[in-house]
Amino acid sequence: MIRSLAYLGFCSPRAAEWRQFGPEILGAEVVGDDATNAVRVRIDSAAWRLAIRHDDTDDLEFIGWDVGGEADLGAAVERLVAAG
Repeated sequence: MIRSLAYLGFCSPRAAEWRQFGPEILGAEVVGDDATNAVRVRIDSAAWRLAIRHDDTDDLEFIGWDVGGEADLGAAVERLVAAG
């Protein structure tokens, strides 16, 4: 089923500050913006792990889970649907 947390997406009025906070405080790499102009931050070998999009409020926007592969994704979807 779910193996690990893969990525997180946030919105914040201070999203631009992550360009400095990521490298200087977390030791992470800023890898550029995505199509929504979110600042993307890499902390390991994945393309990115955190995306912070500018908005008027601070909020969690999305969570991505690593399920291992297509078969496990199908099983996770079935389980979520069954749970309502």
